[in-house]
Order: sequence, then structure tokens, then C-alpha cells
Amino acid sequence: MRIVKLGLLLFIACFSAYDVMAQKTFTLAQAQQFALDNNLDYLNAGLDIKIAKKKVWETTATGLPQVNGEFNFNHFMDIGGMPFPNPMTGEMGFVQMGLENQVDLGLTATQLVFNGSYFVGLRAAQEYVKMTKKQQELSAAQIKENVASAYYMVLAAELNRNIVQENLVSMTQLADQTEALYKEGMIEKLESDQMALNVSNLNASFELANQVFHNSVMLLNFHLGLPTQTELVLSDDLEKIMTDLDPAVAQRVFSIDNHIEYQLLSTKEKLDKLAWRNEQARLLPTISAFYNNRQTRYGSDFDFPEMDVYKALEDRDWIPQQLVGLKVSMPIFTSLQGGTRMSQAKLELVKTKNTKEMVAKSLTMQANITKSDYINAINAYNNAKDRARLTAEIYDKTLVKYREGLVSSFELNQSKSQQLQAEGQKIESIMNVLNKKIALDKAHSNL
Repeated sequence: MRIVKLGLLLFIACFSAYDVMAQKTFTLAQAQQFALDNNLDYLNAGLDIKIAKKKVWETTATGLPQVNGEFNFNHFMDIGGMPFPNPMTGEMGFVQMGLENQVDLGLTATQLVFNGSYFVGLRAAQEYVKMTKKQQELSAAQIKENVASAYYMVLAAELNRNIVQENLVSMTQLADQTEALYKEGMIEKLESDQMALNVSNLNASFELANQVFHNSVMLLNFHLGLPTQTELVLSDDLEKIMTDLDPAVAQRVFSIDNHIEYQLLSTKEKLDKLAWRNEQARLLPTISAFYNNRQTRYGSDFDFPEMDVYKALEDRDWIPQQLVGLKVSMPIFTSLQGGTRMSQAKLELVKTKNTKEMVAKSLTMQANITKSDYINAINAYNNAKDRARLTAEIYDKTLVKYREGLVSSFELNQSKSQQLQAEGQKIESIMNVLNKKIALDKAHSNL
């Protein structure tokens, strides 16, 4: 029997430990960092930065010395020749020229001396690295925005559920007391039925509030990259968050140059300008130097007596050839292809400039709107908080009168409905303030 009890205790301990391990505790900052560490889009953005840096080196390497080795083997199935007169008889004959097999070993080194597109491309690759970093910052801001919104939603849903639950408990106790008074014949059955109806309505409200809470947790788990059924413990307190909010943040100066979306467009403008200059650079000459060392051997069998490659290359049957030179090339006539590409690149640059100007106006407008929205939301929250306090005081006084028999259950129910409505409006105003704060931070690129 003791063994059975011990096994049961161990099972309960293991199960409890599993529950603790399954829980995740987060502050808002921790939740946002956790999401960044586990979000695949954000991780891919980090890989894009690494790829872009490799691209810079790839572009740089094209302007550094290049060395290529070459091996060619040719077997002539029919050896060519030419007609040749016989000096003795004067008759025309055919003389084959060459041997059946030919082997070439070569080494070529090249060095780019000048190429306009190379230097433009190198700058473009560096700007592209900056763009990938800005894109990662934008991805991080979007993730933080989603997590913050879902985090606040969970806190609000939990607060609403707790308020409804507290009211359900107190109303159930009051309904029991009313039922007891009815059984003693001190009040009418209508009063008792009214209180029972209140309890039923609060039960339905609690079930709905509980479902909203669980749905909010699932949404937050989704943004965190966790299984939807993971149990979350949120460390931040909604009331403290509201107390710590500073209305003065709405007065901070908006700087378009610090906005991530504007910075992305500025980088794209630089890339488009470099693309246009690259098309212009195509008209410039390309200069490169080269060195070539080639060894050729002819024969019918190629029975190399020496297995050592270096000694084989010193064989007198190998014919050496060395060449050094300078190559200059430039387009002369391209049937207007170059001019067309240049025009397209210039038009793309103009489009980006127009988009940049339009986005700058839009972002400035959003900053002004979110500023006023945030201030109005705080004012609405303060009003809702006062209404919730007043309706709670009214209900408490009505409850005292109800117990003294001075008011009916209908009046008590009406007072409770006003209180619950005011509490609900208060929670809505809290979410409105927090969402407007997120929008304000986003408008200032401060997430």
C-alpha cells in the first residue's frame, strides 16, 4: 500500500513539474525578445544580411587577380594535310601535317585595371547590405507591435474576466441570501427570481469573458511562436502600465529621417541612382591585363616515361609559350540598347523619389494624427475611470439600501448593470490608450 501511495505521489510530482515547465512567464520586453529569437521571418532577415555581406566580397573579388588553369586534349581521328608536288616526278601527292594527339597545359592570370561598372557595383553591394539591415529592423518593429498588441489584449481580457468573476461570486452570495429571505416569507418570489436571473446573466458573461481570455492567449502564443495551448503567465500589471504612461511622449518632435520606412526608401533611392550610373559606366572602356603560360606536346602514344609531373613538364618534347598583354574593350554601337537601359534606370530613380516624397508626407500626417489620438484616448480613459468609480460607489450604496429593504431587486440590478457597463468601458478605454500608444511609437519608429 505504501508503494502504491509513493508511486502516486511521484506521478503527481512529475505531472506538476511538467505543468511548471509548460508555463511561460514573460514581461512585455521579454515576450518581444522571445518572439524575435524565434520568429522565422526575423531569422531569415538576419540571414539576408549575411548573404548581402558575402555579396560584397563576391563583387570585390571580381576586381582582384584571377588565375585559371587549363588542360586540353585533342585526338585527331583524321590528320589534316596539304597537296605537295613530288620533286622527282612532278606528280602531286598528299602530305599529312601533325600527329594524332595533342596536349595543352596552360595557366592564365588576369587583373582588372579599370571598369566603371565594377566600382559602381561595389558601392551598390554595400548599400544593399544597409538595406537588408533596415529591412530586419522593420521586421523587428512589426513583430514587437504584434506582440505588444496581443500582450495587452491578454491583460485586458484577464482583468475583464476577473471583474466578472468577482461580481459573479458576490451576486451568487446575494442571490442565496435573497432565496433564504423568500423561503422565510420576508420577500416576494419576484425578488428571488430577479436575483437568480442576475446570476444567470453573470454566468453567461463569465463564460464569454473566459473564452475571450483563452482566445487572446492563443493569439499571443501564435505571435511568440509557441504552441497555442501553452500556458502563459504575464508579469506586467495593466493598472501599473496605465499609471506609468506619460502623456508628454505625444509632444516629442517627429523626425522623418529617423523613421525606418523613410530610411528604407532613401537607401532604395541610392541603389536606383547607382543603377543609373552603372548604365552610364557601361559606355566607358574596360581595361584588363593578362599573362598566359602554355605548354604543348604532340605525339602518337604519349607514353610519359616520367611519372613526376614537374619532370614531365621539363621534357624537351613540350613546346613552351608565354604571353603578356593588355586588353581594352568598349561598346561602339549597340543599336540604342545602352540608351534605352539608361532611360529605364533614370525613370526608376524618378519613381522612387516620388514615392519617397509621398511617404514622407504620409508619415508626417500619421505622426500628427497618432499624437492627437493618444491624447484623446488618455482623456477618455480618465473619464471612464471616474465613471467606473462612481458607478461602483452607487452600487455599494444601492446594495446597502436593498439589504435594508429600501430599494427593489430591479433597482439593484440596474445599478449593477451600470457598474459592469462602466467597468467594461474602462477596460475598452485602457486597450484604446495602449493601442494608440503602440501606433504613436510606430509613427515615430520607436518600437
